[in-house]
Amino acid sequence: MIRRLVVVLALSAAALAPAPASAQRALELADSLAAAGMADDAREALMGWWEEEGADAPRASLQRALWLRGLLTVDPRQASLDFQRLVVEYPGGPHTDAALLRLAQNERAVGRPGRAAEHLRALVRDYPSSPQRLRARTLLAEVEAEAERAPGPSMGDVAPERPPAEAPSEEVRVPQPAPAADRGETEPPSEAATAARSVESAAPPGAEERSAEAAAVPAGRFAVQLGAFSTVERARALFGRARAAGLEPRMVRVPGSALVRVRADRFLTRDGAERRLAHVRSAGFDALVVVDADREEDVP
Repeated sequence: MIRRLVVVLALSAAALAPAPASAQRALELADSLAAAGMADDAREALMGWWEEEGADAPRASLQRALWLRGLLTVDPRQASLDFQRLVVEYPGGPHTDAALLRLAQNERAVGRPGRAAEHLRALVRDYPSSPQRLRARTLLAEVEAEAERAPGPSMGDVAPERPPAEAPSEEVRVPQPAPAADRGETEPPSEAATAARSVESAAPPGAEERSAEAAAVPAGRFAVQLGAFSTVERARALFGRARAAGLEPRMVRVPGSALVRVRADRFLTRDGAERRLAHVRSAGFDALVVVDADREEDVP
């Protein structure tokens, strides 16, 4: 309870500070919360910083924010994108050597020791004074041995495996009458059978899946969060942008935090939320999946 109160007071102080100081404090708050193991609160503070300051942030702050987001995200793809961005856009930066190490660890975890070795060689070669260098050399020896033991070509040269095809959605099929030739008849199909086939062919792909997810909305604890803000005005601006993009956003708070969150949809499972997350991100929103939708309180 005391830690939550500290978070609320810190956010309030950041909101009252001048703009540059407020931005710096929000980033420092996210860093401190992450170091204290309060990952959920750190993610909220960091997401608020991205929404309010990310577009105009100075180079040093942006690198720090990318590093924190890569550490805190629950989406491994987002983490890899942020670490890769540090490597490509900020070579020699304060977090780039650690980002290379993280990329190598991620590649090794998914069975690609060849790609992991590439990142580790870059770290050892390009960052001779890095505190990560000794760890990188040890890992490099391990992944090179793994790559040699792997049958066939190096895993670093193998194209990513195609994602499995989506299972066809279940359909309710109306039994059709036997062909006229089998019945010894030449009469046309009944009107009911024709109508049933028309409805069946008109149903859009995945309609049943979407209907099932929609039915789960009231009770689900998973949701897609588009942003978190210290002021209602900024939240309303994102709310309006989300509605204009065809989403169905809502503005909420959760107990223990002063931030106003903009969220869309609710799901019983993380898989459903992550499928929706991909759609929301493709619409241009830097969103994430949250797991406390069952604790939401509406913001009028």
